[in-house]
Amino acid sequence: MNNNDQRIRLLRDVEANMVPSGDKVTLAEGNLVQITQSLGGNHTVIINGNMAQISAEDADALGLKIKEKQT
Repeated sequence: MNNNDQRIRLLRDVEANMVPSGDKVTLAEGNLVQITQSLGGNHTVIINGNMAQISAEDADALGLKIKEKQT
């Protein structure tokens, strides 16, 4: 999935992990993010020049449908 030009306004506060450090941060509702990669349901975004990963469970914050886990 290539969304390099897609900017999305966050619909709610969402927990994310900074890339590459893995530090946990909260991205605030209303901030604009740019999706750079979607893999395995997780979404890597750029926000204010920083890269962060939003987990599949929080895809709704991006306005995306949450994928059900397969067992």
